[in-house]
Amino acid sequence: MKHKQKTSEKNSDGLNTLMVRKVIYVSSVFLGFSFIVAGFEWLTFLSLLGWLYYVDNSGKLTKKQLLQDFYLGTFIVLGLAYCWLMQAEAQNWNVSLHGWFKIAAQVVSWLLVCSFVSLSGLIHGWIMSNFRRNRYRLLIFAFSLPILEVLRSCLFAVISYGAGGRLAPNFFVGSIAVSTSGTYLVFASRLVGFIGLSLLGVLISLGAYLIIRGRFRFVFPIVILVILVTIMGYKLSRSNSSHESLKVVAVHLNEADSMKNWEDFSSLPDNIDLLVLPEYSGVDYLENKSQLWKKLSPNGVVVTTIAFGRSPEAANRLMVFNNEGKIISQQDKDFLIPAGEYLPYSLIGAFKLLRQNKNIENFRFTQQLQPGKDTIKVVQGSRFNIGALACSGVISSSEYSRLTRNGADILTNSASLSFLKQNSRFDVFSKNMARYQAVVNKRYFVQSSRSGESYIVSPNGRFVKTNSGQDTQVLLADIEI
Repeated sequence: MKHKQKTSEKNSDGLNTLMVRKVIYVSSVFLGFSFIVAGFEWLTFLSLLGWLYYVDNSGKLTKKQLLQDFYLGTFIVLGLAYCWLMQAEAQNWNVSLHGWFKIAAQVVSWLLVCSFVSLSGLIHGWIMSNFRRNRYRLLIFAFSLPILEVLRSCLFAVISYGAGGRLAPNFFVGSIAVSTSGTYLVFASRLVGFIGLSLLGVLISLGAYLIIRGRFRFVFPIVILVILVTIMGYKLSRSNSSHESLKVVAVHLNEADSMKNWEDFSSLPDNIDLLVLPEYSGVDYLENKSQLWKKLSPNGVVVTTIAFGRSPEAANRLMVFNNEGKIISQQDKDFLIPAGEYLPYSLIGAFKLLRQNKNIENFRFTQQLQPGKDTIKVVQGSRFNIGALACSGVISSSEYSRLTRNGADILTNSASLSFLKQNSRFDVFSKNMARYQAVVNKRYFVQSSRSGESYIVSPNGRFVKTNSGQDTQVLLADIEI
């Protein structure tokens, strides 16, 4: 009888353990979807309840199980968050990939990134395994997750490093702060920054979990902290506003269009103060440039980028022109995107194993860029100062904040996303990051893109204007800075 009872208890413990482990995998799937499905950012908080349940019951698990579950759970989250790596439209690059290698290149890139960056989950699992019976393990998990996100970004910098890359934590794909930026919590970032926003996202889920479990000891301080910080952030306004009224225009180009094809500028309004064009807009090839300059106000400017030189020594040059067509600023992009503007050493090694030396050389002489030697500086205008970056700048957690501290009144991003398929999951990521940039810096954020999405975002995170479909179109907004 006792033997049967022990067997029954053992089977019951096994079932409980299995259920706990299933929860983290299901929650990881939902958490991954919160990064790639627009409007489902709230899934982040729901998904974290599952992770918290897992940590709360981790005392039933072995160290090996914790290490395995944290690694695979993180891999699932990042696998979904980075799924846009497999949505590249290779024929839209300067170098085209063909046959089996067109698919293999995307899968290899995705696997390399996700498997290596998920090592942060292994480290997180090791940390939590040492506290799995600690009474404060939920708080330890909440405060350690944002720190591990920084490590995750560092790991991405390592795996994506190459000639033209940076060993710095700039990419935060799959960060709680990204999806949280799509919610009202984004206002808290004005006080706590990007990593602090991740922490608040976990804390609000922790508060909900404790309420569900009927443990109210820490609920009140957690809820009050999150609400207070969010309200205080919302109430913060720009202290040095000039109250200048500006007419801002962003041009959205379809993937096959270029400004050099424009013969008629009647779709553009007159007296434009700031005209933002996509990356490689082709404005440098315009034969009737004078007609474009006439659309600007006396102090109006145009922001775009041009291809300068030839690969592998080429540069993506950020240009600002005044209403007479004179160059008032030219700076080479210094934050390059891996596999788009340079090849990471890890990919070069993988491609060599696949005997694709020819494609490596093709990339080098058609896509490879050299990063600017200096960091991008604020463009000083007669009426307003511009913090302008190109394409990948929108996903940096720090570059626009640096420009804002240096006096930028308005933030712009000239992008070209035609290398990705239409409705790419990258658009969800970049849009949440654009909202973060606008809110945390208390500045209007203007993105002009070829393909992808173009928009004008207000300092309170409202998308004032967005493109409708992928046809070439003009976005106009009258704003006050």
